[in-house]
Amino acid sequence: DGEFWSGNVMEACFFETTVDEELNDDKYSIYTNNPYPNSQNPWAGYANPYQRTDVGISINGIKGLNIRACTFYNMQYGILSYDSRFNVQENSNFTFMDYGIKLENTHNSIINSHEISECFFDNIPGYLVSMETGPVADPKTAAIFIKAGYNDYIHNNTFGNMNTEQKFNHYGIVTLKSSVFEITENIFRKFDRGIYTKSSGINGGFIGAESNSITNWYGNEFTNSWRSITTLGDNPKLRLKCNTSINNTTDPDEYDVNYLNTGTLANQGSPSPLGVSYQKQRFPAGNEFFPDNQDYYKRIGSTNTYYTYYHHIGPDAVIPYVEANYQDFIIPNSNNAAFRFTKQAACPDPYWGHIVIGGIQLPQLDISPTNNSIMSYPFSIVDSLQNASDSLHLIRDNLNQNLDDGKTIELLNDIYGNTAQGRLKNKLISCSPLSDTVLYALMSEYPLSHGNFKNVMLLNLPVNQNLEYLLYTILTQIPSGIARQMLEMQAYNPFANTPGKLEQEIKELEFEKQLLLNHFIRLLTDPTHNRYDDAIRLLEAEQNVAADKILTGTYISKNDYISATDKIALIPDVTKEDQDFKALNSLILTYSEQGKSLYELDSTELEFIRDLAYACPLTFAGANAQSILSLLFREEFDDCPPPMGTRTAKIYDAHLYVPEDPETFSLGDNYPDPADDYTIIPYTLESENEGVLEISDASGKIIANYKLSNNEHEFRLNTQALVAGIYNYSLISNNGKTETKKFAIYR
Repeated sequence: DGEFWSGNVMEACFFETTVDEELNDDKYSIYTNNPYPNSQNPWAGYANPYQRTDVGISINGIKGLNIRACTFYNMQYGILSYDSRFNVQENSNFTFMDYGIKLENTHNSIINSHEISECFFDNIPGYLVSMETGPVADPKTAAIFIKAGYNDYIHNNTFGNMNTEQKFNHYGIVTLKSSVFEITENIFRKFDRGIYTKSSGINGGFIGAESNSITNWYGNEFTNSWRSITTLGDNPKLRLKCNTSINNTTDPDEYDVNYLNTGTLANQGSPSPLGVSYQKQRFPAGNEFFPDNQDYYKRIGSTNTYYTYYHHIGPDAVIPYVEANYQDFIIPNSNNAAFRFTKQAACPDPYWGHIVIGGIQLPQLDISPTNNSIMSYPFSIVDSLQNASDSLHLIRDNLNQNLDDGKTIELLNDIYGNTAQGRLKNKLISCSPLSDTVLYALMSEYPLSHGNFKNVMLLNLPVNQNLEYLLYTILTQIPSGIARQMLEMQAYNPFANTPGKLEQEIKELEFEKQLLLNHFIRLLTDPTHNRYDDAIRLLEAEQNVAADKILTGTYISKNDYISATDKIALIPDVTKEDQDFKALNSLILTYSEQGKSLYELDSTELEFIRDLAYACPLTFAGANAQSILSLLFREEFDDCPPPMGTRTAKIYDAHLYVPEDPETFSLGDNYPDPADDYTIIPYTLESENEGVLEISDASGKIIANYKLSNNEHEFRLNTQALVAGIYNYSLISNNGKTETKKFAIYR
């Protein structure tokens, strides 16, 4: 059926360990002496606590297999796979096991993809923690577990049933350092956690509703789940759309919150455009929560980063509830939104199905091989979105040339001086839109009354992302009515043209473009089309580091070692993550070129791989390294701890840092902490004294020094060039006084 699809079928097979019985060989028990695998039987299955079958089907490097209507019962792993391409479909059943399907990848490739559909999973884990109650902390077991995956499609499966206690089903779907996935139209019944996604990265993924041959725009449905969707780490292009959560218990061990985010998450939904449009229902997120008349069952939360949740104005089920302890990080918005009438009208994404660019409606997505225009169609769509993004970049660049009405220095002098409030307000309004430099000074100094501050800011909202933290921190300390108006304008302001608004529009276009690109790649590589070369051409046209990394692994999978070498050479050496990626993939490439197996890695190479695998925060190369160690030694890994910084990520008053005694030498807590691209360090120097801010790494090695003035109270530190980790910052006065604190960088 094609270069990467053999067409082999495994159908109606049974893999089981008879219930209440054990394997006859006691070496399959971890409690015996010299359990498997051992020196006498190095290739035997791994022993386990229950002396049952280790793996139903073990797959390594196979491309093109259909597994249909198979039963997997009472074992550790139903299917355990490395670097393979296969589908599991049509009533395959997985019950009483630690992992139903576990997919790992030693390198990322569009070829190592999977479609899992119409399967049933229950009692996951089976026996492992059967006596535990309440929520579990880390994804030690899962019905479907994907590490370092790319281009996986999971749809129309059923996880659990209403007769199985929630404590016997831990994780439904786990994706770890995986991207370009589509998880749609699945049913979760009494699963502790339905979907758990960590760090999908800039390639993103989609969790929601679609129309396919089995169902139509129902989305993923979670019934009586402790938590429906958990997102952690870096997910700037992950979309959650038109899912449904249903709960009916107040037991905190059985229901916590519907969605919980810890890390960077894309805005969910997008602002609805002005005017009346048949498409207007498509822009909000469209997720539903039941019972819809009780806020308790409609809760969503985010613990340390901000995102906007755009929702319809009704019905009640689509309006989430943000609890008080999460209100500082989620901004619900329904400005100009429509009422949601039907899922069929609301759930298609704005640019999916019918694509409107520049007022022109493009035809529905169709990549049928019989369509004569198919060779150019995906490229024209992606190019159109890229052209629209490029046009917005140009508009933003032109706007930036005219900010502050050319009076930046004059405005700064007025803000830092004693200019009368009325005069300052009028001048700031007349010179709007304002630059980031002036806005930062205005928000840091706060020289206006709350009302005057609002009047100025309404002409300058939304602000750029690098000023959001400062803005949101201020809004926690001013009257709630004014703060609410400004939050709405930060989320969507149709009446002002600011750099921040253009930044939002650019990000949204790039988000839509990425999801469309992902969708095209999935369709083109589907076994019914087998158009891998066109999918590769789409990625080649991207000409960016993210695409080059995927192409590197793809060319290794294709045995095209020259192209793989060229791609590795294109990846820069700027960050440690890029350096690690190049080193690991160069090693894999060398072994592939020489026809050698990863089982032949020497001790030095294994030490390098182990360092990558156990480093925190986990990188994409680190996830590949973990898969290598899992392949070779079946090593298991604890999840990296969440990024809580050196103190706390929730700091509300640092931006207004004013020392109790301005004559006292002091060093404040930096914010945000953990940092990503920047952090702000408050300080005070005594009159007549100057000082130095010294930055050093965890070992004490000095990285940089900055001269400070006693006329300022804050220093903005650019951290983009620093790798993730713990650092020290020291305030050193010229009179000999010193104070040191720590901060974290997490990406």
